[in-house]
Amino acid sequence: MRLAADLQSDMGRFLLAKGTELDDSHMRIMRIWGVTAVDVETDAEEDQIPEAPPAALARAQEIMRLRLRLNDLEYPAIKELFRLCSMRLVRSINLNPNKAKAFLSNKPSGSSSGVLEKLEGKYRSTPEAILGSGDVTLASLPAFLSELVDIINNPRCSALEIARVVERDTTLTARLLRIVNSPFYGFPSKVDTISRAVTVIGSRQLTTLAMGVAAIHSFQDIPEELVDMRDFWRHSLMCGFACRILASYTNTPNSERFFVSGLLHDIGRLALYKNRPRESAEVLATARALRESSERVERKLFGFDHGALGGHLLKTWNFPLVLENSVRYHHSPMGSPSFRETAMVHFSDVLAWALDQDGLETVVPPLNATVWESLGLPAVSLSAVVEQLEFLYNQTARYFLGDE
Repeated sequence: MRLAADLQSDMGRFLLAKGTELDDSHMRIMRIWGVTAVDVETDAEEDQIPEAPPAALARAQEIMRLRLRLNDLEYPAIKELFRLCSMRLVRSINLNPNKAKAFLSNKPSGSSSGVLEKLEGKYRSTPEAILGSGDVTLASLPAFLSELVDIINNPRCSALEIARVVERDTTLTARLLRIVNSPFYGFPSKVDTISRAVTVIGSRQLTTLAMGVAAIHSFQDIPEELVDMRDFWRHSLMCGFACRILASYTNTPNSERFFVSGLLHDIGRLALYKNRPRESAEVLATARALRESSERVERKLFGFDHGALGGHLLKTWNFPLVLENSVRYHHSPMGSPSFRETAMVHFSDVLAWALDQDGLETVVPPLNATVWESLGLPAVSLSAVVEQLEFLYNQTARYFLGDE
């Protein structure tokens, strides 16, 4: 990824020259000077993958048509996503041709509507009932997380109080310091204490980040046959990173809040897996067999989807309303009282699923056209967004996943 033009700070200071190949050190420079978005060049030859055999590209395009079957392939943003993802999928197919072959050979027959109608109300329930069942109720907030919520809801809390609460959990402290010292923030010198992290990042920003990381890690013993937690983390991080990038592209402040909204958007899935494992297995199997979205299957079976369940969980836990709304409505953004934040999460979720080359069996959720138009970005900008997203993920994900 190369700079398409000379880069200057807001004060006009020259930072980097046109044509610079961006790496970890340049990300740090941009963070230091408050640069949130840059123009990058797309390598046209690489984009077209001239070395890709026509058969492999055709196979990749066939897969993406199936994965995007719930979307209008002629809609500009989806059309561009189809192009970008097909080109990237060629590489994955070359590495794992059997997986692609298996996916294409398992085509659904006919419409899914008839099958779903038969499932209507099979496990009808309420979010309250699901959260209050299981071996451990999710309706009550873990004590440590409760303290973080009290902090974020109390503007008078000092940096010292925030540090005191966070440092009480040594595992969370280690995770946060690893993240703070990663290219995600790109500080020039090491931040070795939580109190210092509060100072350089901001009290609300660090508390929001701590809440997001702690909330995800509060789920233990999720059945492995339902979800590989590393895959869950990968998708959640991709969505969170995409939210952060979109916030910078649209000049929206407090990018940590958007990142955490993306990170937590599927927390309702974990609640469902935890307290309704048998029913969750049926949701996943039905969605894969029909090449249907899991949220639509959930609505048929339960009467609501994982977004509504996650939103109710965050409401029960007294999380900030904007986080609750962006999670609750990320599959139905037009109903969200916090439309701007929810729109970011909605599109980021679509983008993250489209780029997921390991989850071929998962169809991409339908994109709401009004949401895309509200972002004010041209479809051609997606190439740069995707490159920045892949760069940020490749440079930073290991710090969240614990590989560093």
